Amino acid sequence: MRVAKPTVPLKAITAQVGLSRDAYYKHQKRTDKKVVINQKVMDMVNEFRKKYARQGTEKMYLTLKPKLVEQQIKMGRCKLHELLKANDALVRWRRSGARTTNSNHRYDLFPNLLSDKANTPTGPNQVIQSDITYVPCHGGDFAYLSLVTDAWSKKILGWNLSKSLNASGAISALKMAIRASDGKLEGAIHHSDRGVQYCCNKYRSILKDNGLKVSLTEKYDPYENALAERVNNTIKNEYLKAYYFQFSVAARDVKNAIDDYNNHRMHRGLGFLSPCHAHEYGIKLERPSYEKILIIRASISPSS
Repeated sequence: MRVAKPTVPLKAITAQVGLSRDAYYKHQKRTDKKVVINQKVMDMVNEFRKKYARQGTEKMYLTLKPKLVEQQIKMGRCKLHELLKANDALVRWRRSGARTTNSNHRYDLFPNLLSDKANTPTGPNQVIQSDITYVPCHGGDFAYLSLVTDAWSKKILGWNLSKSLNASGAISALKMAIRASDGKLEGAIHHSDRGVQYCCNKYRSILKDNGLKVSLTEKYDPYENALAERVNNTIKNEYLKAYYFQFSVAARDVKNAIDDYNNHRMHRGLGFLSPCHAHEYGIKLERPSYEKILIIRASISPSS
């Protein structure tokens, strides 16, 4: 009515709906203030997205909360999610597009040791899980990322980005993980799918020489190697671009992604600590408050 009939006094318009002129101005002021606050928050979100292009709302909120408090902005996680949805800023997940597992080979197979609950890890360096995923490159080609992850702390211990799917990439990632553990993996379980890269003689000999037990998935069910699958998904969908023109740029981004993932990315299963925090200190938090998370993360600094 105010826009349609600008010559009619505001007092007469507000009286028609049982309000005072003062109520109109207060409402307008609140609306203007909300617009300003939402824009400030979206500016923070856009800055956050420059580094974490595909990280979810919950972890974003934990990262941004100190800035929100500093600027005296009262906004909870649900309100942030609503704001992101209203601005079409929620993450859209990608579909898988390349097969990385070839289990049709002549090598011996081993049982899934993780199906026994007695082998569930209770600390770091007890179970490591390996997997390979693809990184799309220009022209329909792929680069292949091999990861070795600690099953308890979710820390990536070794990685390699290769232009081919042969065993050398998986072997390089395994060797990096063994070096990083400094002998602490002796007696640990190494779990993977039945891909030829993990079953070949050279890979098996490295496991044997370093005292690691072999565990393989027994079906074609990705849930049998779920932790490794989730880590692959996190690195690809939260950090990396949709595709790369140059292999060297992809390798650089993978290195930066893994460094940030290990040292800074929060995990709900770790009580929102980073993998390095959990791995180095051997701790997980049970249902902590946001305030406790921020205090603990500020008080301990991972050395790796």
